[in-house]
Amino acid sequence: MLLRLFSLFHASLFFFSFLTITTNIIIVIMLPSLPLSKAFLFSPSPSLASPLQRLPLMRHSLSSSSALGGSAFADVAEFFAEGGRVVRDNLTAELPVLQKALPEGSIQGPTRAVSSCHFVELPPPPASSSSSSSSSPTSPSPLYLIAASPPSLSLLHLPLSSPSTPSFLSSFSSLHPSPPSSSSRPHLPYATAYGCHCGTQYFGQLGDGRAATIHETSPSPSRVPSRFEVQLKGAGATPFSRGFDGRAALRGCVREMLGCEGLAGLGVPTQRVLAVVGTSEVISRPWYTAGSAPSSKKFPPAKLVFERAAVLTRFAPSFLRFGHFELHAERSEHDLLNALIDHALEVEFPDISGPRSDSSTAAMLEAVVDRQAFLVAEWLRVGYCEG
Repeated sequence: MLLRLFSLFHASLFFFSFLTITTNIIIVIMLPSLPLSKAFLFSPSPSLASPLQRLPLMRHSLSSSSALGGSAFADVAEFFAEGGRVVRDNLTAELPVLQKALPEGSIQGPTRAVSSCHFVELPPPPASSSSSSSSSPTSPSPLYLIAASPPSLSLLHLPLSSPSTPSFLSSFSSLHPSPPSSSSRPHLPYATAYGCHCGTQYFGQLGDGRAATIHETSPSPSRVPSRFEVQLKGAGATPFSRGFDGRAALRGCVREMLGCEGLAGLGVPTQRVLAVVGTSEVISRPWYTAGSAPSSKKFPPAKLVFERAAVLTRFAPSFLRFGHFELHAERSEHDLLNALIDHALEVEFPDISGPRSDSSTAAMLEAVVDRQAFLVAEWLRVGYCEG
């Protein structure tokens, strides 16, 4: 039953891709002949209000119209002290006994195969690790705030003044803040395992290569949605970094923040970005000239450029991907797959009542297809074009 559902889901994704391209062609053809007042996809019509008002299934839309709470926490330390643990209660971590058998320093990197679990906890590196380690330098570089989002601070019930504090910069720039007293996180950060198809080709295990979840908020009745998972992007390598350094360039972090917060302001479902913190670390990245193909080994990068690094903090009701389900389905890890479905039903689809069954799983798939169709329509409404 599950394999048939996944086949149906893949077919629906191809359909939505075709629909997106076809609709954009129609828009490009029709717009020149339409009066500006009738170009409804691009006009802020009152009928195109918040997704929360138009489709109950999209209650997880983190738009600017979501209910903003007050500053429930006095500071960052209090925010981290009150943490939830739904993910840890529902899903399976890599067994510590397996980590103990690994060579020193290989828990966070280099890349390795991970099996029989949903996520891997990332402990602090050994004190003997070199400061040049890409996973977590022992002598942190100077930190400075690039930008913070006031609406996102309000969604997390953090004081609007908190980004100016050293504890904020430390807590939202490192997997393991130094000194540890600057952040009282109740749990270790973790990276999740997932795989994915691209077209008809399966790429095997991928996973969170430069992102790690550092916190899960406790449910709050004054917040919509009621809980969030908080991730750092660019804070260091994980077992899924695939040979890369786990860092993020400043320009990419700024682009992601502008994109997410801009979509939220337009009422489009999206993750939210709390802040971007600069680390003063310099990283190298490939630079391609016009006309080259970055994805092809036939066209190596024209040169390596050195860029400032940064760490982005993002949050969402969950960071479940389609690839999380694909990995365990491809590996025939049925217990892990069923646990993931149970977790998705609890976190993302509480309106689907009853224990997991073929009917509840099918209902979840139908809801996912509805959400995906709505999301594509929202992208088109604000002018998204493919390619």
